[in-house]
Amino acid sequence: MIKETEIPVGRGKVIIHSSFRNIAGRGKYIILRLRNRPGSCNDADCQPIRYASIDLTEIPDSTLKIFVGEGYFLAVDQEIFSVIDRDRQTVILKKGFFGKYIIRGLAF
Repeated sequence: MIKETEIPVGRGKVIIHSSFRNIAGRGKYIILRLRNRPGSCNDADCQPIRYASIDLTEIPDSTLKIFVGEGYFLAVDQEIFSVIDRDRQTVILKKGFFGKYIIRGLAF
């Protein structure tokens, strides 16, 4: 069985599940970004909903922090890095049954 890859990010860590091996092992960067979408209410006081997203690309933005571990390249934006570092979180990245990317353990 192929083991998971653990990449230290600040005082926390990101664990990349072995299901990413075929996708991200070919020189692509796994990019974690914080995104916002409008809330479900219709008034002006509605708070936006914050969520993390995963993208795979070959060349990341220069504003991202890059981490390397066992053949994987991980690029993280400043907001995600601050959350992982501040709370010493362990974030797990894996690919779901239907090919959707899943982020576990990231709390804002």
